[in-house]
Amino acid sequence: MENKKVFQYIAGACFALVAVLGLVSAFTSRYGFYFRSAIAPIAFLIVAIGLFLNKPIIATVGSGIVTIYTLYNFTTMLGRASGMYYVYMVFIIASYALLTMTTLLHNSSMTTAIISAVARMIYLAIIAIMGGGTSGVNVITALLYAVGVIMIGLAFSTQKKNVAPVSNAPIRSQSSNSIEQITKLKGLLDKGIITKEEFEAKKKEILG
Repeated sequence: MENKKVFQYIAGACFALVAVLGLVSAFTSRYGFYFRSAIAPIAFLIVAIGLFLNKPIIATVGSGIVTIYTLYNFTTMLGRASGMYYVYMVFIIASYALLTMTTLLHNSSMTTAIISAVARMIYLAIIAIMGGGTSGVNVITALLYAVGVIMIGLAFSTQKKNVAPVSNAPIRSQSSNSIEQITKLKGLLDKGIITKEEFEAKKKEILG
């Protein structure tokens, strides 16, 4: 359980930094600030808050917002962008959608987390190959995102491993042992080796 908290806090810190870097970029853009550029950073901040509060549903809401927003941007550019634009946008949308699945579907959290992180790095690599001018901030943001989503996967997979199945074996063993002792005492009573009072006293002692 402690490991789960550590992983969640690391993930929360990563996404909080992603949000801060995104907001700084939005406010310092040479094109000026506009609200749409702050939607994704705010969504990542919501993810971080959900992780810090141990409320996966809040993190899911944040990741869902950034997925829908990115998908919306993608649809607005249909028919107006180059072919490579569609390729790298598919990877970033897939990465965000898998982040949402990681926070929502705990049964496959580690798998979806790794694929999400890989998709995010492929997105960055494609932009670099296209000569999109990947800055140091973009690289740091991508690395923080990748580490953050993997930490989420580790947190939820650790949570599953820590839940041990409840076993009735000790109870059954204790019950069987008690019956065996009482049966032996009854045999001693029937043979007249112990009195009825002694039998009842021992019986109460065994049954607690």
